[in-house]
Amino acid sequence: MVEFGQIYAFPGNPRGARAQVIAALGGLDVPFTPGFIPLHTNRTEEFKQKFPMGKIPTLEVFAKDAEGNLIKDKDGNNVVKFSLVEGLALATYLASKGGKASQLLGTTDEASAKIMEWVSFAETELTIPSGDPITMTARPLQRFNEKLYQKKCKAVAQALDRLELELKKGNKFLVGQKITIADVFVGSWLHFGVAMLVDAEWRKQIPHCMRYLQGISEIPEFRKTFGDVTMVQERPVAPPPDQPLLDPSADE
Repeated sequence: MVEFGQIYAFPGNPRGARAQVIAALGGLDVPFTPGFIPLHTNRTEEFKQKFPMGKIPTLEVFAKDAEGNLIKDKDGNNVVKFSLVEGLALATYLASKGGKASQLLGTTDEASAKIMEWVSFAETELTIPSGDPITMTARPLQRFNEKLYQKKCKAVAQALDRLELELKKGNKFLVGQKITIADVFVGSWLHFGVAMLVDAEWRKQIPHCMRYLQGISEIPEFRKTFGDVTMVQERPVAPPPDQPLLDPSADE
């Protein structure tokens, strides 16, 4: 693995972990910065000088000399040559810089377009709609709203039905015969979704999605970052109204 940079995020952050998988597939090492505390580290003046919006994950790429050696400052720290924010930007940039750029991003214009179609699908049809149901129940950061919960779960179900239809073809990967960033985006959501929202009854309706997830989760770079697949048996319920909500800054 080539030491390439570092990601500002906390362990378990799905978008940061996704970027790590993509980097690892291309032979790049981009660890999380140690000691990152969500809603604290990214609200400091030091952080906002580099990343004004305070968003995570963010990437810092290390500078190297002509021989490929890391350049150090007077204090022995790696010199940063380039910074980047926004999950999709991190994913595509890291894919382009590793040893499997054409595989991960597509060998033809058409393949690249289909890859980005599925990347967009994962973000807009799975990640965004699932946020409210999960943060009302499994990770209670907001109070339960029945109408909103049902609306968003319906949207996720429709998206999974669409994915199931695609995977009924028996394909191991979404585009082509090898893993691409599309699989990392969709697979990482499935890994997260079955642990937080998609219960046993729901999973019975999407057997091809589950077969696909099993295959993606066995890829060494994916497994190393995300770990084993854990599945919730029953859909998590909202905590009582008088129970305090979680403090997101307490994440390790």
